Amino acid sequence: MPSANKRASAKLVIRRERGHIAMTRLMDSAERLVTRYGVEGVSLRQILLEAGQTNKNAIADYFGDKDGLISAVIVRKIDEMNARRRQLIQIAELGAALDDALTLLEIINLPLAEVCERTGHYTYAAFLDRVMQDQTLSAQWTSLSPDVAAPSALAIKRLRKMFVNLSRRSFELRLEY
Repeated sequence: MPSANKRASAKLVIRRERGHIAMTRLMDSAERLVTRYGVEGVSLRQILLEAGQTNKNAIADYFGDKDGLISAVIVRKIDEMNARRRQLIQIAELGAALDDALTLLEIINLPLAEVCERTGHYTYAAFLDRVMQDQTLSAQWTSLSPDVAAPSALAIKRLRKMFVNLSRRSFELRLEY
């Protein structure tokens, strides 16, 4: 018979795994619903229902509130995109292409276009667009972490040097589109 400590440890592992699954489902549901209806157009109740979550406090327990949930979706995808950007930077360095504007734009933007959810849908760019339309959340998102855009910072700095004739504001506006 397993000891009481082993049983308690196994229960803890199962509880953590269930928590991870619940968090993932909530983030996936929030991404889909915010993409479809906007930040203000979706309620926490809708997210819980879409995720199949019966615990009405799950979002508060795992993320604090709707803003925390949305931030978690952003951070989760940023990690994935940054890994891809690092890979693209290495490839560009091997081909000595880090001084090519098109290559730098691909390093910045291609990972965003490649990110898809587990169902194969490419909703993240539309999700970000919806989040950025919400003034409160867009201000929060840009201050999440100093290293959020770390891999693309190299590409942006190099692009800025190529377009020294543009004002800072003009450069930023062109980079947005």
